[in-house]
Amino acid sequence: MKNRKKILIFITLIVVFLLTYSLTYAKYIYNKAWEYYLSSNGFYFSSDHLSSNGVSNTNSLWQGEPVYFNIKNNKNSLVITEYNINYEVSCEVVGSASSYTDCLMNGGVTNTMTGVLSANQACENTTGDGVPVSSLAKKTCELGGYTWKQQIALQNLYFEVILTDSQQELSEVTVNVTMKSISPYKTTLIGIFNLKKGYLNEDEIIKSYQDLDYSGRLTLTNGFAETKCLEVNWDADLLLLDADFESFVSYETDNNDNVNALVISMAEHASLNLLFYKRDFGASYTITEFIIIDSVNCTS
Repeated sequence: MKNRKKILIFITLIVVFLLTYSLTYAKYIYNKAWEYYLSSNGFYFSSDHLSSNGVSNTNSLWQGEPVYFNIKNNKNSLVITEYNINYEVSCEVVGSASSYTDCLMNGGVTNTMTGVLSANQACENTTGDGVPVSSLAKKTCELGGYTWKQQIALQNLYFEVILTDSQQELSEVTVNVTMKSISPYKTTLIGIFNLKKGYLNEDEIIKSYQDLDYSGRLTLTNGFAETKCLEVNWDADLLLLDADFESFVSYETDNNDNVNALVISMAEHASLNLLFYKRDFGASYTITEFIIIDSVNCTS
């Protein structure tokens, strides 16, 4: 009788295992088939911070600043979606902090927003003759011997975690971001952001650089208990800054009229994110590309 029970238990476990494995494998096959279908129709919807299986992003030095992530319409520099992609993105605080915080998308008043990754083509000069061609129309571009090329659509979005109960103190929080393409095809990307307020050294400017496929983000945090002015320098032949230059104390340009230096005023314990686009998509950069001086005059 005991042996019979053991056999039944063993058979039951085998059946459960096979069912679980089969369901998991079936889901894997379905996902792969759907990905193949989308790619066969030239549909690419991706992110450095989200994926169909979910990506975990951890920041242990978060100081309450906005958290950035990107979305793009390509597989690589040569394989790019040639039509518009409409999407919806939302963020949600999970866990105990959800009872006294809100998550807001892109400076809005709700946790949801919609947008469009717009397909765009432009003329590129691959001849090496140094002629600026980006403003040329397609016919003029091709007649001139230049290349009319699909451009990558890359958008940087962000969410903010807002404390709604002044009696609470927020030391760590987990936020789930869900990105859904609405048309012409539907797919979902997920990112999990684990944010923790780490120890911020006084009398220090914390500097970090996140290198992405086609861009990078320089993050500066003022650890001083007073406003500081920073001078940031870089090579504009490598990295182009995407920002409203008039919002800074001052800026300088190189011989090609590209901004390559900033003077920034930062309040005590404040953080700032600066987005840079790479001229060479295949290149990788680190914080060493930047010269940052924290003892400059805070006047324009």
